[in-house]
Amino acid sequence: MTSPHASDDDSAPTLDAGLVQRGVRLRRVAPALLLAGLAATASRAMAQPVPPRLSDGLALPSQNPVSLLSTTATLINPANLAFLRGPELRGTWIETPDASTSPLRGYAFGAAVPFFNLATGLHVDWMTPPPSAALPLGLSGAPANATWLRWGMAARLADGLAVGNTFAWSSSRRPELDGFFSVSSGLTYRPFTFLGASVMARDWNAPLNEAGVELTPSVDL
Repeated sequence: MTSPHASDDDSAPTLDAGLVQRGVRLRRVAPALLLAGLAATASRAMAQPVPPRLSDGLALPSQNPVSLLSTTATLINPANLAFLRGPELRGTWIETPDASTSPLRGYAFGAAVPFFNLATGLHVDWMTPPPSAALPLGLSGAPANATWLRWGMAARLADGLAVGNTFAWSSSRRPELDGFFSVSSGLTYRPFTFLGASVMARDWNAPLNEAGVELTPSVDL
């Protein structure tokens, strides 16, 4: 004669140990797979050429929003300022011939200081695009010189996770390049030094200057 309690125990559902182990492994691997997918998407996006934007500053093609760890992050992705190991000063000089269609020519200076889980940086671009640059950055032998002052702030929310904002002001004798106030925001996730993903919302406030020129918001991955 069997006890009712024993019968209940026999009929209770049980989980296979192998299924439990596979479920645990899946939960550990899924975030890494998701991050790898984001990184692959970012790589494809960065492979696509980005047309010149009026708010572009001086940066090298190799300086991308994911891996850049220097004062230039104030321009490219302010979130990365939070990952700097110490204070930094940096100068950039890019020279191109007058026949070049790229507007990225001039001088830049940057400074950044991290403290605890926060960081701040300044970046100044003195843009001197060649006459052959696309309008309105180049115009019949009259280059459109402009100065951009950028102030970035960043906060590290957790290990490998940071957010940042950059506020930018423009000054130029060319009315269509003068008087902009732009806001850009970035997010970076770097669980490993060799793997990460980021998103940068450029000019998301769609600034409009007195000449009636509007900066179109864009996204960098």
